[in-house]
Amino acid sequence: MKKYFEADNINDLYCDLIKTVISDPEYTVSPRGFDIKEITNPTIVLTNPKKCLVTLQSRKLNYAFTTIEKLEYMSGRTNPDCISFYNKNFGSFMNEYNLFDGAYSERLIYWFRYIYNLLKKDKDSRQAVSTIYGQQDRHTSKDIPCTILHHYMIRHNKLNMTTYMRSNDLLWGFPYDVNAFCFLQQVMAKMLNVELGTYTHIAGSMHSYNERENQLAKILEKPKDVVNVNTPELSDNLTYESLQADLALFWKIEDNMRHNRQYTHLINELPEYLQYYFNIVEQYKIKKDERQTNK
Repeated sequence: MKKYFEADNINDLYCDLIKTVISDPEYTVSPRGFDIKEITNPTIVLTNPKKCLVTLQSRKLNYAFTTIEKLEYMSGRTNPDCISFYNKNFGSFMNEYNLFDGAYSERLIYWFRYIYNLLKKDKDSRQAVSTIYGQQDRHTSKDIPCTILHHYMIRHNKLNMTTYMRSNDLLWGFPYDVNAFCFLQQVMAKMLNVELGTYTHIAGSMHSYNERENQLAKILEKPKDVVNVNTPELSDNLTYESLQADLALFWKIEDNMRHNRQYTHLINELPEYLQYYFNIVEQYKIKKDERQTNK
């Protein structure tokens, strides 16, 4: 039973995982009545966390959603109207107050600043852990976090990061989670002025839903000319304060764009990497408006 996976890009990791889970599952079970195949506690190592974006045409991600999700994590904000605009499926996870019970952003931001200060003071610390799943999740909800914790460690002047998931769905969860968490790792490394190390992802249950197996099987038919892209370089001399100021401006521009207000005069005030990400959400909005017009 294969339980260790390693590659320098997420596309190869993803295909290797899919092949293993579909063809050689450890278990076939039915949590909550849904038939799945799974392997337990696989260790998945991405040796180049900058190559963390799935670019397979057979599993084309919603890149605007990936952008909004990871920038919200980094901002400590959760805007249900915003996230649902880029991914309408998220609406089904809201509670009776139209909020998300398990929103990561509000849980991560406290830990992120704490870990930054901790590692700045003691680069060899083993205590740089941010917890997501917690005692507040001991209730019935449509939105129970799948992620338990992130653990950051600096070794040989490189920032390594380990994520532990209680559960990870191969089709919908894994590619988005890795992309978002590697972004947090890259930001932390840049702020601490250390090199980027490896990203390790461990899931108590790495699984596929039987009803979605055909979609996963198509992903394995990847062409040989897949381009493994690097994420954009972050600004030099990045600090926690400068990052939050830049993100506040990003959200102001995004809100103006989404509500059809003037925004273009502000774009050049963003650092280059946020201009790159803004272009992704802007193109999504343009295409969405075109679809509405052509209905």
